[in-house]
Amino acid sequence: MTHDLLDGLGHPVKAVRHLRAALAADGVLPARDERLAELEGWLPWAVARIEDPRERQVVRGFATWHHLRRLRRDAEKRPVTVHQAVVVRREVKAAIQLVAWLRARSTSLATCTQHDIDDWLATDIWVRYLARTFLVWSVRNRHAHRVLIQIPPKRSLLLVCVRAGCW
Repeated sequence: MTHDLLDGLGHPVKAVRHLRAALAADGVLPARDERLAELEGWLPWAVARIEDPRERQVVRGFATWHHLRRLRRDAEKRPVTVHQAVVVRREVKAAIQLVAWLRARSTSLATCTQHDIDDWLATDIWVRYLARTFLVWSVRNRHAHRVLIQIPPKRSLLLVCVRAGCW
């Protein structure tokens, strides 16, 4: 009996979770951070929707090196929280939406301009700000050039969190 075997069972998810918890409690399976494991399993599925292999690699790199690396390191001290998992999923989804939106405009992350980013922010503002971390990471790692999503004013940030369900 292994975690990988249980991961492959899939449905019904509740039954598999219950069985895994019982096996871990009895020492048959080693304990593991289930939220972290779920994120690691979700990521390949999420980025598979990105058509361009280069863009898929960039978004996967962002999720792996910015988010999962930190969560894996911290998981040694404490399990991943629901809030942390939600933030990772939202930021990765925002990154996927941004690269798809840029592609629909016949551009890419590597060639987009600040004007493109400003247009991105002008539509559906509260969701668009969730791509900020991805864009900062992309510029820092030379996947994008001289573009920025400004930190929204505190009042707007509060609205972003309320609408996005940060709490």
